[in-house]
Amino acid sequence: MSHRSVNRFNAREVARAVKAARLAGEQPDRVEIDPATGTISVILARADSVESAAGAKAWDEATAAIERKSKVSKSAPTRR
Repeated sequence: MSHRSVNRFNAREVARAVKAARLAGEQPDRVEIDPATGTISVILARADSVESAAGAKAWDEATAAIERKSKVSKSAPTRR
């Protein structure tokens, strides 16, 4: 029976690398690990994709607010 190869990294180290990127204010896109050396590389999202995602979220929130206002105004009784 052959021996297993040496594990050069563990899940805890990967979690620390991703957490450090998030705490630095970056948006991790993916993690690459070199099995030969155990090098962990956190690949960050491109700046334009992060900005477009933030812009899309702002539009979604604005549209939801408009829809809530229109529902409230339709269901409220009118005074005469």
